[in-house]
Amino acid sequence: MKDLVPYLEDALNAAEKKLGDALKKSCRLGVHVRMSEELTEVVEQIDHEKFRPELQYTLVELTERCEKGGFLLFTLTCDGEPTAFLYGYTEEADVIKFFIDSIATRVEGKGIGSILATLALVYCYDTGYSSVELFTEEVDDKGRHLVKFYESLGFQLVGDDPDNGIVMSHDLQPLKIKNSCIRFLGLGKDPQEFSSIHNR
Repeated sequence: MKDLVPYLEDALNAAEKKLGDALKKSCRLGVHVRMSEELTEVVEQIDHEKFRPELQYTLVELTERCEKGGFLLFTLTCDGEPTAFLYGYTEEADVIKFFIDSIATRVEGKGIGSILATLALVYCYDTGYSSVELFTEEVDDKGRHLVKFYESLGFQLVGDDPDNGIVMSHDLQPLKIKNSCIRFLGLGKDPQEFSSIHNR
């Protein structure tokens, strides 16, 4: 029983409750496999608000990314206001590996990034990906230790790309994902908390 991973629906429900409790707002998570013009504009606004200029994407670049295979976008709205997003996709060269491109939140220090990343891991496990990869930096311009942040989610440092930064990978082992669900979603301490459970 210790290696069970929740279905995404259960993880989403737990995440909305945890975020609502933390933010004292009505929080809604959306899962999208394509970006409408409205969603693209929301992502661009948060992207440009939260990232320094050299890390920002243009509208054209965002549109190109949402046309990649396996595209996935999580959005968070709080009291109807766009608050955060995570998106990723697969690369043509390796369609069984999911690549997290970007995570951004307008509200800091409430665990939103950890929750979105955990949801992405659950989604990737449910979908049958073999691993999840991302690029990051050791410390960002706000002094946040990003490698440690991703390590807390079960990612491992696997290399250094001269163009993109530190390469981190998650092997999607069930116990690692369940530990993230317990720690960041408050879900899974008791198997009875899951309405549906699967093994792969």
